[in-house]
Amino acid sequence: MNSPVLVFLAVSVICISIGCSPKAAETMQTNTATYAANIKPLHSENGKRFEKEDGWEIPRLGSGRLEKEYFFQTTTDTGEKIKVAVTDYDTSSPDTEEPFKSIGQSLGLIHVRYVKAFAVDGQRFCYRVQANRVGHGSVFPFSFYNEDGDGKFETLLLDEKDEKGAVSFSSPPHIPRWIRNLERSSKSSRSQV
Repeated sequence: MNSPVLVFLAVSVICISIGCSPKAAETMQTNTATYAANIKPLHSENGKRFEKEDGWEIPRLGSGRLEKEYFFQTTTDTGEKIKVAVTDYDTSSPDTEEPFKSIGQSLGLIHVRYVKAFAVDGQRFCYRVQANRVGHGSVFPFSFYNEDGDGKFETLLLDEKDEKGAVSFSSPPHIPRWIRNLERSSKSSRSQV
């Protein structure tokens, strides 16, 4: 039996047991299929990766307080040194279930505590978020990436590991190829002046 049939049967059994109509079961099954087509889990050696074609919603920064801005230099996986600008925000975003509800993980409400925005030459490519489940003290990070330079942050990365294998809000992000290309062209422009 294929997967959509199993989902429909499971939803139908649940609906019958709680007293909803067959039409409601069909609607629930359709919504599940839409969700599955909208978000693609991808294999990644660097954490759990999910892509959303139209981009993930980034926590509101406009209501957040700018904590600090600074630079650091990192080395890419190809050995290039790149100067990265970081902006730290203390946010006041409303509590939400996203992005975890969209990927089928039920954490309940999460509270976004801090957001780091990473950029090279003014081009933002990553937002790293530190959050906690409402009512629970332990914090966890997750990241949104613009992997192709189109302005949409279509990649959600959970449990992103640094070069030592640790998961941390403070770890440097990976550098997408388009940022490496941008940095190369910027360096060559500066050397020609």
